[in-house]
Amino acid sequence: MPIYQNLPIITVQDPKHAKKTARNQLHSGARLLVLGNNVMLYRHLLTLAQAKNHAIYIRDVVNVDKQDDGAAYRLFHSDVLEQMYQNELENNEMQSLFVYLFVLGDLFDSYLNRNIFHKERIIMAMRGYFFLNMWAEYIESANQLYSSIFSISKNFISPQSFKIFTSLAESLILLIISHREFYSLYPLYPWEHGTEAIEHLFGISRQITNDFSFYEFFKIQQRVAYRDKIIRQGIQIQKEKTSASGYIFDFNPNSISNENIDILRIWPDDNAIYDAIKTAYNDAAGFIKALGIKLLNDKTIPHFYVSTSHQSMVISDLSKNCNDDFDIDNISGLDFNNEEFELDNLNENSFTDAASEVARLSKLVDLTESELKQISDISDSSKVELNHILNTTKFSSLIEFQQNELFYTNGLMNVSQIIQIRTSHNAFSRSERPCQNRRLNAIQSSNNQEEFNRNSANLLISEFF
Repeated sequence: MPIYQNLPIITVQDPKHAKKTARNQLHSGARLLVLGNNVMLYRHLLTLAQAKNHAIYIRDVVNVDKQDDGAAYRLFHSDVLEQMYQNELENNEMQSLFVYLFVLGDLFDSYLNRNIFHKERIIMAMRGYFFLNMWAEYIESANQLYSSIFSISKNFISPQSFKIFTSLAESLILLIISHREFYSLYPLYPWEHGTEAIEHLFGISRQITNDFSFYEFFKIQQRVAYRDKIIRQGIQIQKEKTSASGYIFDFNPNSISNENIDILRIWPDDNAIYDAIKTAYNDAAGFIKALGIKLLNDKTIPHFYVSTSHQSMVISDLSKNCNDDFDIDNISGLDFNNEEFELDNLNENSFTDAASEVARLSKLVDLTESELKQISDISDSSKVELNHILNTTKFSSLIEFQQNELFYTNGLMNVSQIIQIRTSHNAFSRSERPCQNRRLNAIQSSNNQEEFNRNSANLLISEFF
């Protein structure tokens, strides 16, 4: 892990972009994803969307917007797994898709869920890490036996996607360890570690000026700030024809409860992290076996040592201390970057000059003192959170979660338990809820003779802004 001026620097992929990438892998016509006894096809998604009790929309499958956050949110929601279960689809050709959506959905929501313990996040993330490595190993071994049929380039996710997904798992552990060592009194909000705030800023800017220069970007920041304030207050100004596509800013206007804040600053020690990694490995192996894949290296999880020294902060493995007959390279083990980067030798004047230039350009925006105060005011919800964090240095030790078994003793998947766990892991989102929830409202409102034209209402509201 890079250390700069005795502080950690961690690179993190954006989890919401990763979720969209995982969705797009299923839409690729250049690949036939083979996972065990089944393949994952575009036809499966279309079947789910066309079903009576559908949890995804037709527009999520036909003529898709690949950058639609709402579509990615719906696809990896537990309601899709529930739909498969109710229609007994998980027992036939969609079984591999069921596992894909659960494992990767949990990987992404290990960042995006706002209510779970960090140890549970590690299990969710590392389960995806090991599962992807085992899947890749399966395709590679099949290629060695049937090179004319199987190929890692045609029957597995893209190498870029694989790198993004595994990097998410690695970065999450590094985030938890670094916060435990350097910022133990402050909660870790993993959903804040991404590019969402930056994209939100540029997204609003493009609503005002579609194509702007660097100078124009700073000139419009006052209007951007006001429009951001409107969005945070829950006022919808977009027209309905564009509301189903694009980036969704998941700002939660409500403050996080004191209990959740305390949960988010309960740090697993090294032994707890190892236990979580071991559980994740066993879960991944269980899914691989349930899909009819025989593990080539079905061994227990290798031992990992977490160095939490402020001087090194490097995750290293103890493969050298393992038995000689234990081949760690043949297991989908962790492969964190153990190199430390010497950043102290960089010219610090370059950072200072860059900061000064940004400050100079920011003065181009002529804001009055009252306007500046209005924009920079901390929201009431943030004040509540900060007050609890700063005034509660000692918090009660909460009872940690109990990991539920995902498999029966015979190795079959406990589908109902898997869906229940996925439901508890669903990420927070301001996007439209899955179809099942909205359909209930539609049925209740169908008896009302007066139909409300939402598009006209949105158009009317937009005229005032």
